Amino acid sequence: MSYSEEQQRSYATMLWKLEEAKKVRDSLKGRKCPVHNKKAYTSEVWEEDYVVNIYISRYCCREYALEIQKIFLEKDYFDNVIIENPA
Repeated sequence: MSYSEEQQRSYATMLWKLEEAKKVRDSLKGRKCPVHNKKAYTSEVWEEDYVVNIYISRYCCREYALEIQKIFLEKDYFDNVIIENPA
């Protein structure tokens, strides 16, 4: 089975976005909420059609989750940056 040039390009772009997500996540390793002194958990997931979504979970407060979301959105690489509901 041979992949079209468009599929290969989409796959390569998806891999690049995943690497960029890891770089952003690594830059956030030492960052903690200024109020609660806790970290937020982020994960990157690729789905059908080579869409890369970022999920923010296990955060201490909504304000901190929004701050993390803003950092990912500023990069403008990712298809969706989703704040999950706390457990």
